[in-house]
Amino acid sequence: MQLTDNKQTYGSVSKFLHWGMFAMIIALFILANSMNGLPIGPEKFKVMGMHKSIGLTLFFLLLGRIFWRLSNATPKDDNAPAWEYFAAHGLHLALYGVLLIMPISGMLMTFAGGHPLSWFGVFDMPNLIGKDQQLADTAKFIHGASAYLLILMVAGHVGAALFHKFVRKDGIMQRMLPFASSK
Repeated sequence: MQLTDNKQTYGSVSKFLHWGMFAMIIALFILANSMNGLPIGPEKFKVMGMHKSIGLTLFFLLLGRIFWRLSNATPKDDNAPAWEYFAAHGLHLALYGVLLIMPISGMLMTFAGGHPLSWFGVFDMPNLIGKDQQLADTAKFIHGASAYLLILMVAGHVGAALFHKFVRKDGIMQRMLPFASSK
């Protein structure tokens, strides 16, 4: 089992972070959609608490993923045209950016709204900004807009992976599949 990334493929740590974060993003979208349909009450607060806890987990995993990516080699396709490499690199940077903006705006929305942020009831994040309804409203808009942007970006990412799998047939997609063997 290869833990680290190299010039040919991603290692187990990158694959775990990629697919684990993807699963959390799906869970966050499901929770967000379900909580939006609930009336204010205990059930909504429970779903909202779960959404916040998973979002906070995703935030810290993302920080770890960024560190991991910066400290490891990045697989490259030497046969790809330069524009394709830059497009892929740009999309990855944009994904990281949106994945940073979403939890930060969620935390700002929570804190500025005067609400606590608990991680699965184990500990509470300190509120360093205090209540500010205008900031809460702005953060809420950014959080929601980022969600739609993330959907578009993930669709582009998946589309590119499927293009490599079924059109190019170049093995690019296999580098990130959980049980695919290294080249």
